[in-house]
Amino acid sequence: MKPRKLIMSAFGSYAGQTEIDFTRQKGGLFLIGGDTGAGKTTIFDAITYALYNQTSGGERNGAMMRSQYAAGTAMTYVEFEFEYAKACYRIRRNPEYMITKELKNGKIKEQKVPAAVELILPDGSVFPEKRSGTDAKIEEIIGLTVEQFTQIVMIAQGDFLKLLYTKSDDRKIIFSKLFRTGDYWRIQENLRRRSLAMDEAIAENGRAMAQEQGRVILPKEELEGMPLEEAVAQIHQWEKELAAEQEVKRKEIEKVRGKLVQAEEVNRLFTELRKREMRGEELETEADQERQRRQQLEAAIKADKVAVEEQRLREKESERARSQKACKELELWLGDAREKFNRCEQLLKQREQENAIATEQASKELHRIEEGISGYEALAQAEQREHQAKNAYETAKGEYEHGLKRMAQSLLCRITEESKAEQQRDKAAKTWEQAAAEAREASHQYEAVYQRFLEEQAGILAKSLRENEPCPVCGSLNHPAPAVLSEAAVSEAEVKVAKDARAKAEERSEAAYQKFEQWKTKAGEAQILLEQERQRFLVEAKGVCEDSEEALRAYLVKQENTATGNIRISQLLDDETRVGEQLGREVALTVGREQVEGLHRDYQEWAKETGRIRDGLPYPTEEEARAVIERIRKDEEGRKQSYRRMQQENEELKAELDRKQGQRMQEEEKVKQLQQECEKAACTYEKALEKQGFASEEAYQEALLNERSKKSLERASEEYKKACQENQGQLDALRKTVAGKEEQDTAALKEQIGALETERRRLEKEHLAMHTAYVTDASVMEHCSSYLEKKRELEEEDWVVKSLFRTANGRLTGSAKIDFETYIQRQYFKQIIHEANKRLLTMSGHQFMLKLKETSSTGRKSNEGLDLSVYSLVTDSERDIKTLSGGESFLAALAMALGLSDIATRKAGAVHLDMMFIDEGFGSLDEQSRKQAIEVLDELAGGDRLVGIISHVTELKEQIDHRLLVTRTDKGSKAVWEY
Repeated sequence: MKPRKLIMSAFGSYAGQTEIDFTRQKGGLFLIGGDTGAGKTTIFDAITYALYNQTSGGERNGAMMRSQYAAGTAMTYVEFEFEYAKACYRIRRNPEYMITKELKNGKIKEQKVPAAVELILPDGSVFPEKRSGTDAKIEEIIGLTVEQFTQIVMIAQGDFLKLLYTKSDDRKIIFSKLFRTGDYWRIQENLRRRSLAMDEAIAENGRAMAQEQGRVILPKEELEGMPLEEAVAQIHQWEKELAAEQEVKRKEIEKVRGKLVQAEEVNRLFTELRKREMRGEELETEADQERQRRQQLEAAIKADKVAVEEQRLREKESERARSQKACKELELWLGDAREKFNRCEQLLKQREQENAIATEQASKELHRIEEGISGYEALAQAEQREHQAKNAYETAKGEYEHGLKRMAQSLLCRITEESKAEQQRDKAAKTWEQAAAEAREASHQYEAVYQRFLEEQAGILAKSLRENEPCPVCGSLNHPAPAVLSEAAVSEAEVKVAKDARAKAEERSEAAYQKFEQWKTKAGEAQILLEQERQRFLVEAKGVCEDSEEALRAYLVKQENTATGNIRISQLLDDETRVGEQLGREVALTVGREQVEGLHRDYQEWAKETGRIRDGLPYPTEEEARAVIERIRKDEEGRKQSYRRMQQENEELKAELDRKQGQRMQEEEKVKQLQQECEKAACTYEKALEKQGFASEEAYQEALLNERSKKSLERASEEYKKACQENQGQLDALRKTVAGKEEQDTAALKEQIGALETERRRLEKEHLAMHTAYVTDASVMEHCSSYLEKKRELEEEDWVVKSLFRTANGRLTGSAKIDFETYIQRQYFKQIIHEANKRLLTMSGHQFMLKLKETSSTGRKSNEGLDLSVYSLVTDSERDIKTLSGGESFLAALAMALGLSDIATRKAGAVHLDMMFIDEGFGSLDEQSRKQAIEVLDELAGGDRLVGIISHVTELKEQIDHRLLVTRTDKGSKAVWEY
């Protein structure tokens, strides 16, 4: 990959659009120079941000990189064009930021620009995926992750020494990401988990076997101490013997029980015989009752014949009485109906007059309501507009108050931040003034020492003069009056000490100045932002709140008392994190004060219009008015229906009068006829009494029985007759059966059976216990056998797993503590050190080289497999890496970074990287080391590869011909190629 063009717009310290054309630098080494804080590292940040949405140092994201110098309408983005495998790609990426736009009404509105990325492919088309897909495609094209890119291509300021001085564990994390050796760590972790799982499986198998052995049952003491297999065989033998004894007892019990059954059957026959004899005696005593039942039944049959005639007489008498009663009821009804008919006639005339009056009044009311019904539609429209205006006003008011509160919070935070920035600026100014004074003093001292050194040069040369040897100045062989050193003479070493002191003082002064500039810039930015927010707040909060700190605090406290869930002002100002979050958000009102006031006026006007229309309506709502109309119409219809019902009822009553009059005349004729029929039936009834032999009506009534009583007498007579026959037959059969037999004594047999049953239950209980013990112990023996087999298998597998675990995790006894992943990383590290030493030998003048500590010399208690040491070629000795001086450390770190770049590029396969950028570090080198380092980098660049160095070291300008000069102005940074 080779960069072609970089465009930065309102990014970092670059306010406007800045374009850097890398094609003007065809190849080789070039310098990115400029003052501290001018924006050199921002170029690195812009390239890394365009590719990976991150900055080179990883400490700032794109959202933090909008330029403080940019205008409110300026767009923030980075556009990076690069060449890869002879194909040209272009990326345009912007963070999320706020810009200002002027509306048609002249107002200024802040608008959020969302984060976006666009990849233009070599054919000119735009890659169609979203942000995540585009980011993945860019990483696929380059072939490197952001971690690999910042270790190989973009080596950020201060990252050199990370890989050089870090411990093995930290270096292991770096290599794991860079060379993707996490799979080897996962192998270690998997073996560790499997080892723990095997321990648990063995323990679980042991617990299961112990639990199984606890189920063993020993029914007799003599089995104690006997092997389980022998005990099971003995228990099985005892079980068979008990089963045989139990079968013998069962047969004996069945034999005795058969005898008992036969004896009980004979005794039952004798008992039944005695019962039947007693029953025969009872039936003889019931013979008189049977004769009385027969006589009563014969009298009842005669009475039934008389009852037929009596029934006819009673029916005629009952029919005559009903007819007489009907005549009386009809007479009474006719009298009441005539009176009711007359009243209905009068009510009909009265109701007709009332209905006429009510109809006239209802017609007038209907006309009045219907005339005003059209006004309800206008009322509904007015109410709807009033409701909409009210909602719009309340919503706008809430948004306005919420936005105003957020603006007040932000403004108060800006005041606090501006005050803090000014304090830090004043503090940094004092520090800079002190450091500048010290630098001037050190410079004066150096000039004085250097001047004395120059003045004593003649004396220094005179010390080396020898007779008959030419003078280095005039060439004379005679030296009659050589110069003499004064007492105030200084040595070259003292001059060097003074020079070093001046350089250090100037560095401290420069650092203090940079810090002062940073705080000055921050204070200026804070003041500008404060003034911008103050002006915006005063415009929107006119008449609501002032912009003083006290007024803002009072306003926010008042808001806290009227709304819940808000951030308390004391908490907001005491918590620096919340202050930062508040300042990081641009606050803009979605609804302005004038808009809220206009909506309030609209709402009041519509409310007045609604009241005016409502006052002119007959009822509050159209529903009530229409309900009254419906009720009036229903009442009118109800009156008409009620009148028609009264007419119909009167007509029906008149018809009923006529019909009842005819019924009364028919009933009077019927009464006369029934009187004659009753006299004839009474004569027939008296003749029937005489014919059946009843002396009087009382005798007849006494003999008369109902059907149920007759059935009961007949059933009792039949049952008595049947019982006598059955009892006699059974007596004859039983006497014949027991002839020649005697009753048996069964008590002895029952006692014998009880004793045998007790013995059988004892044997059954012993057999059940012995069977349970046998089944349980046999199961235990079988399960224990399987557990033992499983234990042997688990122990064999555990030995293999633990051997692999100890080997992979570096836990073998007597071996170095190097795990599997570290072992793999050592192979990469050896390659990196090999490539690094090729350049380090040149840069150090063959003084020293890097060396990976051997496993035989690493510790036995911790992982030291990636530790470095320094091998001195001069003294042929090995020393710790931390003994390197500052310049040596930079050379070693630079060589390590170059070696890492070579190996990582080789590891990435088809990745083509034709550029490298290095940020700072050359200030710690002396002139010779710096020259050698530049030569190595120049050789690395060759003719096609771009190697860029960021540095403020002045001497590098003389060693590097091609330069990109970055300058700082009041309106932002600028970058210009210089040759």
